[in-house]
Amino acid sequence: MSSRPLHTTVATIFVALALTTWNAPAQPSSQSPPSAPQPAVCVQLSISVQHFDPAKPKGEIRCVVTNRTDRAIEVADRYDGIHIALIAPSHRWPLRLWDRSRERPEPQMVVVEAGQQRVQFEFPLAEILRRQDPNTVRRDFQAGRRVLVWDWPAMPAPPPSPIYVGRDGELVDQVVFRAEVTLDDVVVTSNEVVVKVGR
Repeated sequence: MSSRPLHTTVATIFVALALTTWNAPAQPSSQSPPSAPQPAVCVQLSISVQHFDPAKPKGEIRCVVTNRTDRAIEVADRYDGIHIALIAPSHRWPLRLWDRSRERPEPQMVVVEAGQQRVQFEFPLAEILRRQDPNTVRRDFQAGRRVLVWDWPAMPAPPPSPIYVGRDGELVDQVVFRAEVTLDDVVVTSNEVVVKVGR
């Protein structure tokens, strides 16, 4: 039996080791643990009911901003539909709740310290999801009362609220909501919440 030359055996072992190293899965380094997620500003939307009956309306929708950073932040002090907005994205075009009051001062900025939170809005569902009579809206506007209306970026008139398919009174099965809060010219989007609709 002829023995293989020494240099051939060494070369074979070297190639085998090289292939083993190339094909081995990367192992996490014990010296560099995974980095923790960076702190952020959290916009949390919640709704107090799972089902909304327009004949017996109840429940509230609430938006809370939590400052999880290590510095103070500034947020708008009142709802306007721009700096703070409630959106129903589940229609053909997203519906946005606007403050159309006759007297609506520009929002002022308020400070939320690091680790603190602030309620940005809390609306009764009966107030923002009802079918509004145009004459009532006009009277409220002229009397200086707060007027919140839904609108969308399209030419056809929007439904009176997100619970309606159109303007004829037909109800949707459910509504999806999200909130948007602008911080330093950056829009921070909340989680989405869903409420079933029906009598």
